[in-house]
Amino acid sequence: MHRAAPKGALLNLIFSHVHPISSQKALGPFNRISLSADGMRGDASPTVLASYVNHQWHLEGLDYFRLDCTSQVSIHFERSREGSGRYGPFERFSAVNGLAYGDDRVVAFLDSRIDEWLYYDSGYHWPMMVISDLRSAEAQR
Repeated sequence: MHRAAPKGALLNLIFSHVHPISSQKALGPFNRISLSADGMRGDASPTVLASYVNHQWHLEGLDYFRLDCTSQVSIHFERSREGSGRYGPFERFSAVNGLAYGDDRVVAFLDSRIDEWLYYDSGYHWPMMVISDLRSAEAQR
């Protein structure tokens, strides 16, 4: 399972089902998470925390439709040694059915044809989207 995040990490994740009567699953805290076509990783760990299969997050034997972050975040994108600028801040971040939302606006789409995130504002594809707790991201600058 997930090791303790460094002190001050605030990014907690809430996984939920299509029907709200089903119980949610919480993970965290993290300084950052990364989302790619195969799933989600926490902080700098290479271990997949939740795989992404058939448009759902597979975690501990259950499938969840929606992912929400509980803190203010910024996002950026990465490819090998290349990275984008930071976008945000976003008060709310969620991912549902291959769409990533920042403050209830679609910001990226997981293009399953090439297994990369399309960031709408730039039109560029990236294999990894990184969501960072805003305070952790600012502290790293």
